[in-house]
Amino acid sequence: METKGMTVSSDVLKGAPMLMPWRKFAAFIGMSEGVVEGWMRVGYIPRIKIGNRVMVNVTLLNQRLLDGEACL
Repeated sequence: METKGMTVSSDVLKGAPMLMPWRKFAAFIGMSEGVVEGWMRVGYIPRIKIGNRVMVNVTLLNQRLLDGEACL
Protein backbone atom coordinates (compact mmCIF):
# COMPACT_ATOMS: atom_id res chain seq x y z
CA MET A 1 0.00 0.00 0.00
CA GLU A 2 1.39 3.42 -0.85
CA THR A 3 0.06 6.87 -0.25
CA LYS A 4 1.81 10.22 -0.27
CA GLY A 5 5.23 8.59 -0.55
CA MET A 6 4.64 6.18 2.34
CA THR A 7 4.63 2.45 1.73
CA VAL A 8 3.28 -0.47 3.78
CA SER A 9 4.12 -3.97 2.62
CA SER A 10 3.46 -7.45 3.94
CA ASP A 11 7.08 -7.58 5.17
CA VAL A 12 6.24 -4.96 7.80
CA LEU A 13 3.47 -7.17 9.17
CA LYS A 14 5.65 -10.22 9.90
CA GLY A 15 5.31 -11.18 13.54
CA ALA A 16 2.16 -9.08 14.07
CA PRO A 17 -0.82 -10.61 15.89
CA MET A 18 -4.03 -11.40 13.99
CA LEU A 19 -5.83 -8.41 15.50
CA MET A 20 -4.25 -5.28 16.89
CA PRO A 21 -5.64 -2.09 18.42
CA TRP A 22 -5.44 0.53 15.68
CA ARG A 23 -3.21 2.92 17.64
CA LYS A 24 -0.74 0.13 18.40
CA PHE A 25 -0.89 -0.88 14.75
CA ALA A 26 0.07 2.68 13.74
CA ALA A 27 3.09 2.54 16.04
CA PHE A 28 3.95 -0.99 14.85
CA ILE A 29 4.18 0.10 11.20
CA GLY A 30 5.73 3.46 12.02
CA MET A 31 2.90 5.65 10.74
CA SER A 32 1.07 8.44 12.51
CA GLU A 33 -2.28 7.68 14.09
CA GLY A 34 -3.92 10.21 11.78
CA VAL A 35 -2.69 8.40 8.67
CA VAL A 36 -3.85 5.00 9.93
CA GLU A 37 -7.19 6.43 11.04
CA GLY A 38 -7.69 7.88 7.56
CA TRP A 39 -6.74 4.60 5.89
CA MET A 40 -9.32 2.80 8.06
CA ARG A 41 -11.98 5.42 7.30
CA VAL A 42 -11.62 4.99 3.53
CA GLY A 43 -11.34 1.20 3.79
CA TYR A 44 -7.66 0.63 2.92
CA ILE A 45 -7.12 -1.09 6.27
CA PRO A 46 -9.69 -3.69 7.36
CA ARG A 47 -11.01 -3.11 10.84
CA ILE A 48 -13.33 -4.81 13.24
CA LYS A 49 -15.08 -3.38 16.26
CA ILE A 50 -15.04 -5.54 19.37
CA GLY A 51 -17.06 -3.94 22.11
CA ASN A 52 -15.98 -0.33 22.07
CA ARG A 53 -12.50 -1.11 20.67
CA VAL A 54 -11.53 -0.73 17.02
CA MET A 55 -9.03 -3.36 15.96
CA VAL A 56 -7.08 -3.74 12.73
CA ASN A 57 -7.59 -7.13 11.10
CA VAL A 58 -3.89 -7.69 10.41
CA THR A 59 -4.45 -11.13 8.89
CA LEU A 60 -6.89 -9.80 6.28
CA LEU A 61 -4.66 -6.79 5.55
CA ASN A 62 -1.65 -9.06 5.02
CA GLN A 63 -3.66 -11.25 2.63
CA ARG A 64 -4.82 -8.21 0.67
CA LEU A 65 -1.24 -6.93 0.41
CA LEU A 66 -0.03 -10.33 -0.81
CA ASP A 67 -2.87 -10.46 -3.35
CA GLY A 68 -2.16 -6.89 -4.47
CA GLU A 69 -5.69 -5.74 -3.63
CA ALA A 70 -4.73 -3.02 -1.16
CA CYS A 71 -2.45 -1.11 -3.50
CA LEU A 72 -3.43 2.43 -4.35
